[in-house]
Amino acid sequence: MLTPDGKSLLLMDLTNRVTVWDTASGRERWAVPIKAGDASSGMAICSDGKTVVVRYNGAPLKSYDEDTSHLKFFDLATGKERPDSTRLDRVWDFALSPDGAKMATLHKLSAVGKELMVKVGDLPASVQKK
Repeated sequence: MLTPDGKSLLLMDLTNRVTVWDTASGRERWAVPIKAGDASSGMAICSDGKTVVVRYNGAPLKSYDEDTSHLKFFDLATGKERPDSTRLDRVWDFALSPDGAKMATLHKLSAVGKELMVKVGDLPASVQKK
């Protein structure tokens, strides 16, 4: 995923990391390792242009109660997890609104059946476009 300013490239690589690359130099800026048994399956850039949202699948499931899929927010410049990052559990997918103020998340409600729920909420003010 290329950032809107074209200066950074975000990738999920084959070594189980989320990486950010400088497009001018071709050098890796930072990488966030993903713990063994976990996997990253989606990411987006918030409208502030400074925050990356990453969805983690979690470990392989043995039961619904063990679902560890979640979202984390990272600073694009440093790769550090944002202190205002709210952990959202059992997230199957997510999308950011075009204006960057809202996030929709899809959650599975039960271990059996196809019961899903969509939640729409405000992103933290600190990651919304100023």
